[in-house]
Amino acid sequence: MSQLIEFKNLLVAVDGSDYSRKAYEQSLEFLEQKKDQFDQLIIAHITNRNKKYLPEKMQAETIYDQYKLECDEKFAHNKYKLVFEEKNPNQPSCREQIISLCGQLQISFLFLGFYGRKGVKEQRGLTQTVSQACYHSKVPLVIVKNVFQRKETQSQGFNFLVCIDGSNKSYKALNYALNLAQNPNDKITICYAPTPDKQKFTRTIDAKLQEDLEQAKHINWKFVELTPSYNATEQIIKHVNSCGNEDQFQFVIIGNNGYRAQIEDKSFFGRTAEEITIHSNSNIIIIT
Repeated sequence: MSQLIEFKNLLVAVDGSDYSRKAYEQSLEFLEQKKDQFDQLIIAHITNRNKKYLPEKMQAETIYDQYKLECDEKFAHNKYKLVFEEKNPNQPSCREQIISLCGQLQISFLFLGFYGRKGVKEQRGLTQTVSQACYHSKVPLVIVKNVFQRKETQSQGFNFLVCIDGSNKSYKALNYALNLAQNPNDKITICYAPTPDKQKFTRTIDAKLQEDLEQAKHINWKFVELTPSYNATEQIIKHVNSCGNEDQFQFVIIGNNGYRAQIEDKSFFGRTAEEITIHSNSNIIIIT
């Protein structure tokens, strides 16, 4: 089960908004824990010269100067890169251009703020940027709602929740969790939320986990079956959001789709993944 993932580069999409700033700050925590495993931090911004109405802090020159100054202080010059491009007229929008960059730059994770320039919306839902990435990105996404640091948690580690449904994609998500939870204080909760008619698969999944993770004795993990419900997604969200500070999940790791997509041999952003991304209080890591 636990296979070593060779990480390359992190890409953070910035636009001058508070949430893209959170995405940048969260990426620093990834680098701090696995600084020897990531090659570069890449900060990307797509400029649209027609948007002169944007406030100064959201203008390309201001954004560039801010991150250039900070990165010069934090990193050697070969450990970061600023990629600031004018919008390509052949791309429908800046969003597609960011996704295209991921393929060109050997990106292991794309970091995005949950909200964009317009800030928090009254009606919760995915912004166009996050939605576009969820549906079309070929690399894992880190959707950032809050900035978490291990040193600020009670356990001095992160709690990861991995959603398992028996699909290959969900086990791939678990493998990412095993690669990310390398701090001795990190914990992984593997949860299965069955519908009443699929509760019988709990033992099968538990047995597989016990066998596959036999060699991962250095990882602090546990398996949890949630209360069977025909609204399994709601059960997962309730479990994530009901935990107190000590047991708070900093990250929920999910596949972009699950068992249905595997059976139908299709690739799409599933409804379960979308609902968890929208309604969970945690940051979301989406495995593609």
